Amino acid sequence: MEPSPSHPATAPVVAAVRIAPGCIVCGLCEDTCPQVFSVEASNCVIRPAAERYFPTLAEKIKRAAKECPVDVIVVDEAVRT
Repeated sequence: MEPSPSHPATAPVVAAVRIAPGCIVCGLCEDTCPQVFSVEASNCVIRPAAERYFPTLAEKIKRAAKECPVDVIVVDEAVRT
């Protein structure tokens, strides 16, 4: 089957998410995607079992990374085959 915009088989998917050092605890990531991100006293963390949301909330996860004011959210993508 040829890839096409209507066929998501080749669309990038979120494979992993991590928080690099330097978080300023602004809360924007948690506001954008609370199922994946949690703001604690001194850092943002990835919620336990957040991986289950990667397929359905990929766009929100990527938006949180893009909007992070200090660019510490790292999203690893993989191509779905």
